[in-house]
Amino acid sequence: MATVTSVAPDATAGDLPHLARRGGLNLAGSVVNAAASFAVIVVITRGLGRGRAGAFLEAAAMFQILATAGQLGADTGLARFVPGALALGRGHEIRHWTRAAFGPVLCVGAATAMVAWACAGPLGRLVAEGRHEADFVDAFQVMALFVPVGAAYFVLQAGTRAFGTMVPSVAVERIGRAVSQPLVVLATITAGLGPAAVAWAWIGPYAAAVVPLAVWYLVLQRRAEGRTTRQGPSNASGYGRRFWAFATPRAMAGVFQVAVLWLDVLLVGALAGPADAAVYAASSRWLVAGLFVSLAVNQAFQPQISGLLAAGAIDRARSLYQASTAWVVALVWPIYLTIAIFGGVLMRVFGRGYAEGAAVVAILALAGLIGSASGPVDMVLLMGGRSRSNLANTAAALAVNVAANVVLVPRMGVRGAAVAWALSIAVANGLALVQVRRSVGIHPFGPGLLRVAPGELVAVGGALLAARLLLGATVPGLVAGVAAAGALHLLLLWRLSSALDARALRTALRGRREGPGKAEGPVVPSPILANGEHVAPEHEAVPRDR
Repeated sequence: MATVTSVAPDATAGDLPHLARRGGLNLAGSVVNAAASFAVIVVITRGLGRGRAGAFLEAAAMFQILATAGQLGADTGLARFVPGALALGRGHEIRHWTRAAFGPVLCVGAATAMVAWACAGPLGRLVAEGRHEADFVDAFQVMALFVPVGAAYFVLQAGTRAFGTMVPSVAVERIGRAVSQPLVVLATITAGLGPAAVAWAWIGPYAAAVVPLAVWYLVLQRRAEGRTTRQGPSNASGYGRRFWAFATPRAMAGVFQVAVLWLDVLLVGALAGPADAAVYAASSRWLVAGLFVSLAVNQAFQPQISGLLAAGAIDRARSLYQASTAWVVALVWPIYLTIAIFGGVLMRVFGRGYAEGAAVVAILALAGLIGSASGPVDMVLLMGGRSRSNLANTAAALAVNVAANVVLVPRMGVRGAAVAWALSIAVANGLALVQVRRSVGIHPFGPGLLRVAPGELVAVGGALLAARLLLGATVPGLVAGVAAAGALHLLLLWRLSSALDARALRTALRGRREGPGKAEGPVVPSPILANGEHVAPEHEAVPRDR
């Protein structure tokens, strides 16, 4: 294996503005997406009632699991190989990676859809037995038909981001699809139509959005091919083998990850009934805001860290990882602290019967605080080629989640499901942190994180807790707490602007905006050997997964 030298220290200065520019765009779209996703849950819980809403949300959870499984890891495969091809000036390879990715996804998705449709009845008896079983079956049979569409749609999102642009994902998914979904669902429920019609309204925006996203991907691919600077073998036979050798472990890991996110809803439904499943699903939606903010930074981070690790720029990768983690904590901890302290007030938006969810949001918010402090650790592990390690981690987290749910839900109800999710987050992140440190040699605990995290706890958390103690768990208390905490949060960010590299963020926001078809490749160095020669394509700066 070739020895790779570090790049010049000042090269790192170009990475943070690039990350901030893409992360800022993605963050703006994520705010819209989070609000729209939350609006869908509010419309469903208020429009269908607890029992029918629980059955519908269980069907939606099952669809998410199947569609994610149908990606087969191709999303992560494109996120790794496309930036690598761009970094090495081999844009002609992207066509081969694309063919390798989408053929199996569409074929397996179609087969999964047929099996899922046929199994809707037994699944309904398992997770929604009783008077709401038919509601689950009606909704799920509609959603099952769109499993291959959903799988391809999710892969296309990751594929467009791999070109270094957030614009397609933000415009089509985070704004277009997300905004249209609650409006169509609301119109359908208002018209008094049944679960099957609501399912068509819920799934329809996905089917409509896949077309512009596919066109956008092809445009980006052709433009990348036009920027090819190095030619390579035209034989495509080896691309599929290399692609799926990496992506296959990620396929199972992706199933495990989405199962951790959505299986709780199904387990609560099976163990406690659809009404409790509705409470748990609604409670967890308050965590969407923090999750989408983290996802916005992580998705902007993904293609860039892939290129840096492929080029052996470990110092730059470390700086970028630590900066992104500090930004995530600065952005999401105020959200999680607000949810943890005023969860009871926030749950009122879903209507009567959801007060029990206050304890759920508090537990999940505390888990979010801990999980976000790890930063995009899974992304670093994957882009470093450790897809099998990621598989092992997600399998362990899923095992903990299922076991804890089976033990705790019958005793603690929806609170037990929240504890199970928190335990699975701790297991997955803890294992990944150790593996990234050992295999790549980097960690997220930079000076920015070590200064901003205590500040958020003392300033933001203290202000919210004081408002809760003085005014109680009331709407005035929430408003006063958020106002005081927001002012202190802005003051904290100003005081820590140098540690968070706010100058890079301002530079990015003043810089050129990305537009459709003007994707920037990841800011990466040319791969250089210790003797000054370029790395040949077969060399890898980061070891392959073992």
